Amino acid sequence: MNLIPATVLSIQSLQSLTTVSFDFQSTVLHMISLQLPEGVVAGRQVTLGIKSSAVTLIKDIKVPTTDANALPAVVSSIGHGELLCTVQCEVNGLLIEVLMSRKAYEGLDLHLHESVILLIKESELFISGVDDV
Repeated sequence: MNLIPATVLSIQSLQSLTTVSFDFQSTVLHMISLQLPEGVVAGRQVTLGIKSSAVTLIKDIKVPTTDANALPAVVSSIGHGELLCTVQCEVNGLLIEVLMSRKAYEGLDLHLHESVILLIKESELFISGVDDV
């Protein structure tokens, strides 16, 4: 699992649905949730979580997407398996792991130190921890 330190920027709720915006090193990330952990308020430091299998890696931002969270990254390491591959990407000094099928990896023709874009659906991002005040 990937962990991302962030600051809560804003929270909007309507009935049982909540949207939250976060600041991650001057990049705004968005999350949709049905329930927030206690203590989540604007200005609070939190740790966001995202499964490695929930991160999409693309090479061209011109690809149409509905994902609001697009992070520029650089490929720092690649692990090859028979069925799955892991790609470690650096985003502003933070490593984020992407898990994909071997077939998807081969179709991307990735190289070390190549610039890529990581896409994270708003519904896949979650708060894994709330920092103490």
